[in-house]
Amino acid sequence: MIADASLAPVGRPLVIKIVLVCLGILLLAQILIGALSFSALERLMEDLEADRLKTVAGRLRNDVENGLHMGKPLAQFFGLEDLLKDVRLRSPEISGVSIILPDGTEIASDGSGVDQAELLRRTLFASETTRLDESIRSRDSDGLLLAGQNQLVFAALLKASDGLPQGALLMRLDDDRGALERLKAESFRILLLVTLAVAAALTLAFKRLLPKSALSGRSRRRFLIPLLALVLAQGGYTLHVVSMFRTAWLTAIQENVEGISADLAQNLDRILGYGFEINRLRDIEAPFSRLAKASPIISTIELVDAEGRVLNRAGAEGALRVDDVPARAGRRLTMPLGQKLKRPEAKGALVFNLNEEMLAAGVRSRGLDAMTVVVISLVAAIEMLLLSFLLINRPAAPRTLPKDRRPPPADPAYVGQFVRPIMFVFLFVWALPLGFLPLHARSLLNLQGSPSNLLLALPLALEMACGLLTTLAAGGMADSRGWRRPALEGLVVFSMGMLFCAMSDSLVLLTISRGVVGMGYGLTWMGLQGFVVKQSPEGSRGQNISEMIAGIFAGHLSGAAVGAMLAAQEGPRQVFALGAVMTLLPLLGVLILLKPYASKTTDSPPPSPPAPSPSPLPREASRLRATLDLLFSRGFGWLLFGSVIPFSVIQVGLLSFALPLYLESIDVPASSVGRVIMIYGLCLVYVGPWAARRIDGSPLSKKQWALRGSVLASISLFGLYAGKGALGAVLAVLALALASCCLGASQTPYMLTLPDVRRYGAASATSLLRAADKFGQMSGPLIVGALFGFLSMHESLAVTGLFCLAAVLPFALFAPSRPSDEASAASAAPEGRGRTSDESSQGT
Repeated sequence: MIADASLAPVGRPLVIKIVLVCLGILLLAQILIGALSFSALERLMEDLEADRLKTVAGRLRNDVENGLHMGKPLAQFFGLEDLLKDVRLRSPEISGVSIILPDGTEIASDGSGVDQAELLRRTLFASETTRLDESIRSRDSDGLLLAGQNQLVFAALLKASDGLPQGALLMRLDDDRGALERLKAESFRILLLVTLAVAAALTLAFKRLLPKSALSGRSRRRFLIPLLALVLAQGGYTLHVVSMFRTAWLTAIQENVEGISADLAQNLDRILGYGFEINRLRDIEAPFSRLAKASPIISTIELVDAEGRVLNRAGAEGALRVDDVPARAGRRLTMPLGQKLKRPEAKGALVFNLNEEMLAAGVRSRGLDAMTVVVISLVAAIEMLLLSFLLINRPAAPRTLPKDRRPPPADPAYVGQFVRPIMFVFLFVWALPLGFLPLHARSLLNLQGSPSNLLLALPLALEMACGLLTTLAAGGMADSRGWRRPALEGLVVFSMGMLFCAMSDSLVLLTISRGVVGMGYGLTWMGLQGFVVKQSPEGSRGQNISEMIAGIFAGHLSGAAVGAMLAAQEGPRQVFALGAVMTLLPLLGVLILLKPYASKTTDSPPPSPPAPSPSPLPREASRLRATLDLLFSRGFGWLLFGSVIPFSVIQVGLLSFALPLYLESIDVPASSVGRVIMIYGLCLVYVGPWAARRIDGSPLSKKQWALRGSVLASISLFGLYAGKGALGAVLAVLALALASCCLGASQTPYMLTLPDVRRYGAASATSLLRAADKFGQMSGPLIVGALFGFLSMHESLAVTGLFCLAAVLPFALFAPSRPSDEASAASAAPEGRGRTSDESSQGT
């Protein structure tokens, strides 16, 4: 994972430097996981408060609609004010509630007013999309939930028996910041203690336990010790976060059940106060059943006497026999009855048996949320650790030597490790707005009716289109003028685009700004890939490309999570502005890390089998003709149409289209869908480089590995076709990830050994390869979606898998197996020796 380099004798300054670097990375990693966990905690508390608000509002709406169903006009509803006061008396956390007519007239209210009531009314009754949409948390048949500044507002229509709306209910709940701040303070205290303990242990390990010989550039122990410290620190804090999430969720569930059952307990207390005995109550299973049906967390409700005997029992399905055992009853919540009465026959209790399966699923979900936070934080921390040791291992040439006698800056076999941190930071910045971009685009619209999904997709679509065009342009630029120019110019354009996004106040301006971002993205992405392609020796191209891909996916995973967190706390515009500033980091990386490779003399690839040397194409031959000849050549053409495009169809068709729909059909929550897809990225980050080293050292040809990867990708679709449930989806994603590891380390290295590619230009051919990849990614959802219209989901996946498997056959039969051997044989002419891909491409 780390480039080997010989270092000077180990001294005290080096030990201090390593310790300080490791402590700094540990601190940054703990800050990141603390920020992510605090954001997740705020989201959890907001979700729990939203559930509480919707529960209280649902009870009030049922009371009002029962009166409407009996024929009472809402404008003449007697006792409406008393109902609202009673709601706030029983639920003091509700700060304001009001009922309005369709024209906006307020006919009853209690407490403080509801902010943005007019916009809520227009959104409810006219289905109008306003700038209010950016704050909308959820919108369904139950109503509209709006998240404001330290408050939640729930709005719901009040309908008569004919289903027509007669008015609206608006209810406001102010956030309980005190409880949230107490949880944050406790969490910060644990985070600080864990960080200090692990930092002390890390310092002691480096100074006392690790011998100086282990600090040499060839030792991996100095990398494993801080890695172990990161895992311990983040794992220890995660245990606390999981426990905190679990306790907060269970407490909120219990409070919600107490709140919705308070009315039932009060009514029974009132009946018992009239002189009735608790064992003579009849037909009380009906309200029990209604309450259990309204709150699925309640499994059964029981009425017991003072001695604990069950008198009545009911669940959501209706009355149950007393001798029936509740199905897997979990926690119990007991509410005493008749405690103020002196008659023992009037005393008893209501027992609420909570659904154990739902409780376990909720606790498991909170645990997975916490684990997701630690995985994202650990991915970012490991990338920072790799960069730090890469810089420490990098040998410094003595300044007393002349430039022509200084040693090379690093082994060309490790250029992928220098590009990996740059790609990580660049993709981190690019992925910041991915989690909220469609929502931000919707907030910039002010149309009558719901906005079309096509309008919301315009910013991303134009970004991808511009990125595709500049990717094609950057390949030729890298061949003729070097990789450095498109990389640097792309970063400048990218930063300007992010700044324009921050200043955009309409969907048109945002779409244009994202197009500028896409232009910069395509230039930089292709420039850096051109650097890897042109600098890597043939025996390590797969490893270097996999290192670069690992940085891409690591940045994508971390950036999307951090961007969503910052957008929720600071706003989308601030995230765009932060991205424009953070673009300086990859810019500095190109200028500093890759500076030794910037000269014209180092812009040619290391020694490899020389390219064939036919006479160059005449200058009057068009570039289009040369491109068509390459596309329809035996090796490059079948590689594109038999391996690159089919895999891209499967990749995006499965991950971005079929998998979310499949998991939704088996009732898997949206958060778990994201975690399943994360398996793909994690495999490419950590399994990809390891697999690439094995593939580069394998006696099998790159074509054979490309065939294996393509077949495995097709099998992943059959796995989802045959597999059942979430486990089948996980196995399908894992198979696709392993296929991607094989293809990432074999497709581009195989392409670069083709004689036609060497004549055309390495970077230019790579840009065509990436363009074909983008074409397949755009086609994947269209192909799978079209099949969904004619066939079932499982049949569509099977047909797609068969199509891609059939496309691999021509590549297996007609593409040359070892084109480098042919190239070596064809390079006997003396004039062919020494010609670089740059020179060939200029001739073309």
